[in-house]
Amino acid sequence: MLDHVYCTDFWCEKEFLMGCRRDWLVVCIIFNAWLWQFVHGSERYNAGDLLDSFVYDYAIKKLHRPRTGRLYNVVLPANFSGMEVSFVRLRTRRLWKNGSNYNSSFSIPPWVLPWPFTKRVDLVYQNLGNLSSSYYNVPNYTFVAPVIGFLAYDPNRSSASYGLIELHLLSDDPIIVRFPNISTHEDGNVTMKCVRFDVNGTLEFSNVTVKSSCIVRRQGHFSVVVPYQPNQAIRKNYWVMGIAAGVVGLVLLLVIGILAYRWIKGKGSRKWREILKEVKDWTQFGWGGAECLLLQVLELNRLSRIAIFLDQVIEFLAHAFIYFLHGLFGKFVLLFSQF
Repeated sequence: MLDHVYCTDFWCEKEFLMGCRRDWLVVCIIFNAWLWQFVHGSERYNAGDLLDSFVYDYAIKKLHRPRTGRLYNVVLPANFSGMEVSFVRLRTRRLWKNGSNYNSSFSIPPWVLPWPFTKRVDLVYQNLGNLSSSYYNVPNYTFVAPVIGFLAYDPNRSSASYGLIELHLLSDDPIIVRFPNISTHEDGNVTMKCVRFDVNGTLEFSNVTVKSSCIVRRQGHFSVVVPYQPNQAIRKNYWVMGIAAGVVGLVLLLVIGILAYRWIKGKGSRKWREILKEVKDWTQFGWGGAECLLLQVLELNRLSRIAIFLDQVIEFLAHAFIYFLHGLFGKFVLLFSQF
């Protein structure tokens, strides 16, 4: 009887210890999952994500108790001027049956369900306008349309940051994104691309369809971009500045060459007159006078060679200047014909 009791107590103690271990294991898993969510969330957020969280939180506080099925235009603070935000709360069964066409820029088809599932869905539409480049950037591309977007939230969750949910399309019909204002690009050969900004900062590119629209299957922010190219006006200004600098440089070289040629030629003429004057009296100086005369003749010869070289340089610069002016006229005609 005692053995039986001891055995029973032993197994009870063993089961108690195993239960404690299981409880601690569950606690550790939950704690690690919470830490991972915190760390992952801190990496995920960028300027656009923080803006989304602020906009939704501000809209909820501003509207207080929004009516289901009614579209509200949310007026943001003054430092967000130029940005447009609208808000609508829908029942999930209505979203499933009819989709959503409350905003002219987005057409959400029927057969859409939120994930995780919720009975109501808050849709927030955004048009960043002139603030687009302040919150979003596409390397090596330029925006030709404002960044617009829509996000779905669970109104039953208390925190705006954790209330973001996904919309799952269960049909083949996509979401159509229409851009009301697309800047026409100067180069008609440049291909425009749709870009989607996901909530984790990744980019997705696709082709622009007819009527300045994009076809997508997920929520997020969208815009139209073209490959970055230097401004044509700046390049034309560089051409004009380069041509002007070339003209001024050639003129300066030509003037300096002419002045140097005239100075050396004048110095050679004076030296030649001095030699002729001294030749008449060279006998009275003896061999010393002859040596001095020879040195002056050699210097005169050197000056003559320099003068001949400068004469050739001036002639070359003059021909180059004439040729440059001839080509410059054609360049100007071609350049200004493109304005």
